[in-house]
Amino acid sequence: RHADAVADAVVRGRSAETILDRTPSAGSRAAPSSPSAAVQRITREEAMEDARTVRDLRTWDPNVGYTQRGGWVTAVGERGRVKRPNKRRELVDERQITGLKIGSFKQETERYLALNRGALTLRQLHRLPEETAKRIDPRTETPRNILRGPLASSWSFAKHELAGPHSSRADKTIMKRLWEFREHDHERVLQRTKREVNRQYGNERGLTGWSAAGSTSLTSDIDVNLKGEATELAVAEFNRQFTQVDGWPYEAGVVYDVNVYALDFMHAPRGVAPPGPGPGPRLVGEEGKREGRPEGGVHDAAIRAVDISNQEEWSLLKIRLYMTEAQWRSYKRSVDPADARNGTWANVEAKYDLYRQTLVDEMKALTGSRLPLAPRAGQTGIESIHSAASRLVGGGGARHDREAQIENLMIGASNRVYERKLQDIARLRRRLQGQIAWYEYALRGGHGRVARRLEREVDQLVADLRDALSEAALYSNEAYLTSGAVNHTVVGLQIGAGISQTKASALQAVNENLGDSLKEMSRHGGSLGEAAFKAGKYMWRLADAAIDMGVRTADVRSLYRAGYEIANVIKKRVGVDQHALSADEVQRELQIPDRRRRGVLLLKRKVTEIATAIAARYNTHFRAHHADVRGRPITSGRRARL
Repeated sequence: RHADAVADAVVRGRSAETILDRTPSAGSRAAPSSPSAAVQRITREEAMEDARTVRDLRTWDPNVGYTQRGGWVTAVGERGRVKRPNKRRELVDERQITGLKIGSFKQETERYLALNRGALTLRQLHRLPEETAKRIDPRTETPRNILRGPLASSWSFAKHELAGPHSSRADKTIMKRLWEFREHDHERVLQRTKREVNRQYGNERGLTGWSAAGSTSLTSDIDVNLKGEATELAVAEFNRQFTQVDGWPYEAGVVYDVNVYALDFMHAPRGVAPPGPGPGPRLVGEEGKREGRPEGGVHDAAIRAVDISNQEEWSLLKIRLYMTEAQWRSYKRSVDPADARNGTWANVEAKYDLYRQTLVDEMKALTGSRLPLAPRAGQTGIESIHSAASRLVGGGGARHDREAQIENLMIGASNRVYERKLQDIARLRRRLQGQIAWYEYALRGGHGRVARRLEREVDQLVADLRDALSEAALYSNEAYLTSGAVNHTVVGLQIGAGISQTKASALQAVNENLGDSLKEMSRHGGSLGEAAFKAGKYMWRLADAAIDMGVRTADVRSLYRAGYEIANVIKKRVGVDQHALSADEVQRELQIPDRRRRGVLLLKRKVTEIATAIAARYNTHFRAHHADVRGRPITSGRRARL
């Protein structure tokens, strides 16, 4: 009875101490002589209570709800028993946990006491039976204690231990329960953040809601895009709630792999209807919506030219971060062999140097260190920053603990800088809104000359704000930095709004997706299949943006097919070797001969060559006279175009 009572406490999330108060102590006459004796008998009432407990256990189903954002359903019943329509209107059972059986939950007492408070060792966690793992309730504190205890408050370490290629079914079941707990708990922190932000802001418009991007795979991250008039305030409040109120030792990006973003470049998720009568490709909604300019944006020719140049430089910075000095020089020579754009390259280098120094200075401030941390030759930009963080953290301790501390130092420094820059953005937005109000007042009053002067000032503020947004995004943990990349991916490919982007915007998307492809291949370079699987969506987006620009070479089409297949077909298949299938795809489409580490280097080189050729074509064919020409409408699932 003691074992069953403790087990009941585990699945219900109750404190083990309250159970101990109501069960015999080891020294009492009623205490069983051994743990095995404690589970030999079970009354009918206890069996019924156990059955009720099991029926109450929930799991996550992504197909619940009108908007199919997911929801909690029962975990009882085998796979295929609880079917719901998915987004493709197929009846499927996609519950995270299935097959939970109703029966006596009898196991050795100490194990459950330890599980409930997170006191199991990592080895003991790996030896947990699958049926026991299924009974962990994701809406209680047990998963939190597991993550805090043997998994060292690190989502990266949890993925490595529980969701790797050699993880057992029981391990993956525990990871599913942690995934479900993260889904539940980060939403709870967001709700608390909303209440506090709106209290400080003075009304309910401060933080109105959020949308979360991320797949339902066990290794996926969660990117939360905040909505409202005070999202700049909400980012800092969420980070405070997570560490100071909930008491986690690390940032949310380390513990949960959750990143929270303020309002950036996406102002019209469905695009904006084109001016004039009749249908047409929808326009991208930009900052600065005003009377006569429902799409917002910059319209003064001179200011717009500077804005386009600034956005391109930020997109190039994404590439620079994932290249060594030698690779960057080679890239510049290939894209601009005549060195006609040396001013652009100098500006990118200045942005890169400032970013690295700002982040290093912030990390030194957080650790109280005065250690000189000059960049080392042969490293990419990100490797240089990681090396600095590693030296600041120092040696000693378990490897996974040290890696979590390094990651936390980098993310924590980025978050603090991001929070400060968001305050600058909030002030710019207030100035912009005031200027728009004056412009519209002059326009409605018939003061044409004054309205034109004020609109030019509006254009300048919009350009300044867009530049500030790109710089802030650099510190927001792996977000897109430019309007072109954000709207191409989110409004175009993910929402499928049918927007039409300019060739200049398409170039921004090409550049950023090259940088992100190199990032994923470097992080997951154990084999060709692993690198291709992780970088597949970025390869697809890169090629898609090139096609929108008007570049449809054989290499671009091959890259599109490979990336599309990995991102939209292979990634959704279950029960298959996704890495092997991804390797097959890039070998077939891109002729990469080696499936080992050397193949990763060849894949990097091939994707870089394709992106370089696209940028070079933009320079020779589009930059001078066609940068503002718009491409085809961007809709999701465009395989037919090839």
